[in-house]
Amino acid sequence: MAIHLGTTDRVDCGALPTSGLTEISILLTWIADNPLVGTSFVSKWGTTAQRPILVQNNGSNQLDFLVASATDVIRQVRTVSVIIAGGAVNRLVFRWRASDQLMAVTNNGSHASLTGILGGSPASLGGDTFAWQYGSQTSESKNAGAGAYAEAAVFRRFITDDEAVAYGKGVSPELLGSSSRLSYLKLMRTTLLNDLWRGTTATLTGGTQADHPGMIYAASARAIRRSTPAQVHRLMRIESTTWRGSWRGAQRASR
Repeated sequence: MAIHLGTTDRVDCGALPTSGLTEISILLTWIADNPLVGTSFVSKWGTTAQRPILVQNNGSNQLDFLVASATDVIRQVRTVSVIIAGGAVNRLVFRWRASDQLMAVTNNGSHASLTGILGGSPASLGGDTFAWQYGSQTSESKNAGAGAYAEAAVFRRFITDDEAVAYGKGVSPELLGSSSRLSYLKLMRTTLLNDLWRGTTATLTGGTQADHPGMIYAASARAIRRSTPAQVHRLMRIESTTWRGSWRGAQRASR
């Protein structure tokens, strides 16, 4: 199951530590409701000195991605090639790094074309005070991008293009490497909001159960570490609450 968030619903992850980061990758699987007008998807956005991250819709069918420093230096881009269709699965990856001020947005394994909105050059991200939120953004009273949310993860690094494409094809964040992990919520049940990488629990305001999109998980992390590449392939499986098939069928689906 996933969690469906209405316009005023949200998931609060607490004060996710972003202060001083020079790279970040944000991953979110989202099945959209229509329409999308001035809505928020991912935010940690408060006062001037405490607003490092925002992913929002700005009145079109495109997405804005903003990062900000503690001194309010803002860099913002907007997609020009992402088509958000109601009912469609969007496996989104948002990435930024300070060394060359590169920002990238990937949806379902395809790299989006971007246009610049604000061209600041933050040396690092701002502070830790405000909660990291999925859905409704409380600091600006911005409605949530309504839809089903799942597989939300944050890395303290600029994940590789191959990793962004793999996530876009349905590979779990847990299989994208163990370095620089910051936060991971599967968002599979309204009563199960454990952050698997931080060891904390998020808080849900509103929200209902929804179907979780199919994902590729490791059947056993221990087995993966000890297996050959061919065996790793056999240990992968698609998990979805709507799938009802045999183990042999799951193997075929994961190819």
